[in-house]
Amino acid sequence: MRKGIIRGVIGGAIVLAPAIAAAQAAQAAQAAPEAYKTGRAAFAAADYSAAIKAFERTVQLDEKNAEYHLWLARSVGMSAADANLLRQPFLAKRAKSEFEKTVAFDRTNVPGREGLLQFYLRAPAIGGGSVAKAREQAEEIAKINGLRGHFSRATIANHEKEPAVAEREYRAALAEFPDSVPAYASLMNNLQQTGKSDEAFAVAEKLLARRPGDIAAQFAFVRLTATSGTRLDRGEPMVRLLIALPPWTPDATLPTPAALHFWLGEILAKKNERDAARKEFEMALQLKPKFDAARRALKSL
Repeated sequence: MRKGIIRGVIGGAIVLAPAIAAAQAAQAAQAAPEAYKTGRAAFAAADYSAAIKAFERTVQLDEKNAEYHLWLARSVGMSAADANLLRQPFLAKRAKSEFEKTVAFDRTNVPGREGLLQFYLRAPAIGGGSVAKAREQAEEIAKINGLRGHFSRATIANHEKEPAVAEREYRAALAEFPDSVPAYASLMNNLQQTGKSDEAFAVAEKLLARRPGDIAAQFAFVRLTATSGTRLDRGEPMVRLLIALPPWTPDATLPTPAALHFWLGEILAKKNERDAARKEFEMALQLKPKFDAARRALKSL
């Protein structure tokens, strides 16, 4: 009798075990996306400690999700910038480990490979840095995404102080992807940084002509006017027009409201309108309290 009861209990447990496991998996599947949303919001607010905690939770719940490892890597990497010199190498290695997991779970994950490329360029040789390994990542990226492959090669060229090589890659990117705003913007930035502002503005004009009314195209022009300190009278009304437009969802090419106010502040500062510039930098910080570039610009007035 007693043995029968025991067998029944054990048998019931064996039957219930898969159901319990399935229920736990279902709960994890629901919880991981919520933690991911929390992490993305914290990252956008530059609260990297909170982002790390949220993304650590996501990888605990869904260990094989490449996107979760990617954002954990990014959060750890960003936190390293504010860490003391003793902690930075540890955080850099941890970010690298998460980027490696990203690529391990999804070999076509371009941001993960770009993260590894940046690590190999920034880390000292004794800490795992290697230009050769960065080049390997650039070639893998090129196989997956031609545009990002050109950008990756240009990044390495800039690191190696080869501006002509970088310019060649940006021009190749634009020739291959003539509708890409990032291709135009990257070439414009390269030309402006190498003292070729007139050529940069010629590229900018081609972009505006090709994409009239495009927010990203106008924003690229605004940034060029602000960074070059020229054609400010054209850049100022353009950025004010963007600020007055209905809200949109920012992405890799579309600016945030804080970014628009920051660049307007930069233009006004170049025009020596200090009080007006101060108001714009303050607005940028109000919209994004951890906007370090705006904070530095405000202090420099």
